[in-house]
Amino acid sequence: MANTFTIDRPSVCKLLGDYQKVNQDRSLGDGKYQKVYLSELAKLDEDKLAAILEATFDASLREEEGKHHRFSVVVSPPEAAFEHLKSEHTQSHNHGSFSNVFSFAKPIKIDKLAKLAPAFADTNRKLRVWFNGEGDIEIWGVAATSTYFDYRGLEISAFAAGQLLIQRERPTSLLPRHLLTFSRLERITRTSPLLGLLSGDSTYEGERRPQSEIERNQKRYRLFIDIINGMSSHRHGGTLLVVAKEFALDVSLDCPTRPTPAYSHIENKLRQEEKEVEYIAKQREETNDSSLTREPWRYEKDSNFIGQLTAIDGATVITKELRVLALGAKIRSNAVPTKILIQDSFQTEEERASYLASRGREYTDEDPNYLDALGGTRHQSAARFVYENRAQNVFAIVASQDGRVSIIYCDKAGTLIVFRHAEFYYYGVKI
Repeated sequence: MANTFTIDRPSVCKLLGDYQKVNQDRSLGDGKYQKVYLSELAKLDEDKLAAILEATFDASLREEEGKHHRFSVVVSPPEAAFEHLKSEHTQSHNHGSFSNVFSFAKPIKIDKLAKLAPAFADTNRKLRVWFNGEGDIEIWGVAATSTYFDYRGLEISAFAAGQLLIQRERPTSLLPRHLLTFSRLERITRTSPLLGLLSGDSTYEGERRPQSEIERNQKRYRLFIDIINGMSSHRHGGTLLVVAKEFALDVSLDCPTRPTPAYSHIENKLRQEEKEVEYIAKQREETNDSSLTREPWRYEKDSNFIGQLTAIDGATVITKELRVLALGAKIRSNAVPTKILIQDSFQTEEERASYLASRGREYTDEDPNYLDALGGTRHQSAARFVYENRAQNVFAIVASQDGRVSIIYCDKAGTLIVFRHAEFYYYGVKI
């Protein structure tokens, strides 16, 4: 079956140029493996990248066992290209750079990608693709996180049918990321407001924030990223209202289901880990023993739990410290924002060049049906809640049943801002 999609050459040129520019960053290392890797990457031209993108796009459209699957492939040279660098006494799969890699005895044709995809959906093992001596694209093997494969490969993720996210592999930070659909290529051009919303209190305004506070906010940020991904994945739709500890629930919410006392397991767990960090640091200082270390605590099940709670009909209400205050809450606010600013996380190059488009799309109460710009009932009710309680620094995260996620908040001027497509911004991100 022929590919149903042909990518335009300017988009391929843009993607390849951005990728090559990123790989010029020598801070990622310039050892013997990196040098070989870069010399191999130089062979990746526009024709080959276009063929890989078109084949991956086609695979995203195909159903296996009656449904589409999320999967990732990474464009990276095969293990065989590095064979001459391995020590004679070192087994291939015990070598540091290849400790979590396996190659297929016979490479698999790229048109079989959709058949393989279900086996690697939602895992950290990703299929690796490259081209053979005749220029044909092949799947040469599988690799998880490892030194050599983590920082140079170009990852192409099938987010949904006909939607590809493209970025350098292993998004431990928000690296350049593109969204490819049937009609356009877009790039992340905005900074998500999430971290600022979590740490935006005025306690340290005008002063340097303590390091412990910075680390605490970063930890919570990571958990909220996981929650957003969970809300997008469960496909039930949901609303998460994030409020201050002292927020009075009865003001604009009907909360038939409240944990008594409030569910504070995650908040307490974060505090206990902080104490452990302080204790280890003190012991290292007192004993002058730098070998004293600790394993970071894991929170995946905790963040998954919060994300899944939002599948309940009504809103889930939590604090910025991840204390759960209420489930299934009904918003009864009638407040109407006077100005709305809609911002998408992705934009085309043309939109980036326009100041008005790059700022976002503004709507005021003078525009007919301007509240429709917010979306459906779930988005509109969350927006009313945020606007009514804007003085208390609340914000909302809203997911649609199709997995779209918006972050809704108010700026200091009282403008209601909707940051849309956070699901693309944060998909697969681990920082």
